[in-house]
Amino acid sequence: MLVSDPKRLRVSLSPWKEKGIVHGFSTRRVLITPKDFYEKERFDAAKEFCETLKIPIGHLILAKQVHSSHIATVSDKIVGRLKLFPDCDGLMTRSKNISIGVLSADCVPLLFYVPSSQTIAAAHAGWRGLQKELPRKMVDHLIKFASADPTEIQIAIGPAIRSCCYEVKQDVAQHFSGQGDPAGRPYCSLKNNKIYLDLVQIARKQLQDRGVPSDHITDTGICTSCRNEDFFSYRLEGEKAGRILSLVSL
Repeated sequence: MLVSDPKRLRVSLSPWKEKGIVHGFSTRRVLITPKDFYEKERFDAAKEFCETLKIPIGHLILAKQVHSSHIATVSDKIVGRLKLFPDCDGLMTRSKNISIGVLSADCVPLLFYVPSSQTIAAAHAGWRGLQKELPRKMVDHLIKFASADPTEIQIAIGPAIRSCCYEVKQDVAQHFSGQGDPAGRPYCSLKNNKIYLDLVQIARKQLQDRGVPSDHITDTGICTSCRNEDFFSYRLEGEKAGRILSLVSL
């Protein structure tokens, strides 16, 4: 299901590649830091990664993330003027001149594609974004502004920390306790008296509840903690962790 470029700068999903959807998730061979992107607005580290997807680096627009459920619609007018869209965790565009993306290092990156209106979107969902139902709100946004039918939306889930490794305290777990996925499995599980949270299943449930078919949700299945040799993990590396760039383009 996963394919990569020869230099292993990224992984992509073969079902999406077969559909001709340009996308990719960077590996730790692409050294992206929040300081370079968010403070200096220097995207040079992503240039070679973008070249593997034949995307001009000057066409890249990222969300300046704040762990919210805010979604911005991006137009051609921004190209060349703005690299970071402020105060949001989701981006949507129908422009073929724009590539959109989010940064993550354990949180769940989500990429969206609407075939009928040729619309793409990207979202960054940590536990706060999931508590605020960002995945569901993104589907609502696509329905309203891109005339999307939920049953046609294609979604890709990138590398993220999984329930095997994402230990949380009660203050986080309380937001999701008593809830579970369509199969009845709880989002919070107890192992050795420690609580583990399943961010990916929470995202999946919100998407499916809004009408997205389960077989339209394609998951890389990568745990950033288990595969820390290949992907950045804030939980393991702390402040020194780099970031994964999840990117989609028309």
